[in-house]
Amino acid sequence: MLKKLDNTKLITAENMHHVFQKSYTVEADLLEAINFPPLQRTIENFAVCKNDFFGYFKDDTLAGKTTTPRAYTKGSEDKREQD
Repeated sequence: MLKKLDNTKLITAENMHHVFQKSYTVEADLLEAINFPPLQRTIENFAVCKNDFFGYFKDDTLAGKTTTPRAYTKGSEDKREQD
């Protein structure tokens, strides 16, 4: 099941970090990258990111996720950082 994630909650940010670490490790290996910046992201980076996150859950466990830039609201002065 696909659900929107609230990355500002610590447990959610921790779960997202865990999933990303696994997937980015595979990606870095495939690219034969020595220094792969996404692997340096911290739990706090996920918790404060202004993107929208959606997670795929299998048996109530976060199994994968995707990220989209948060929708811009006309008149908003908020500058959004990208994941």
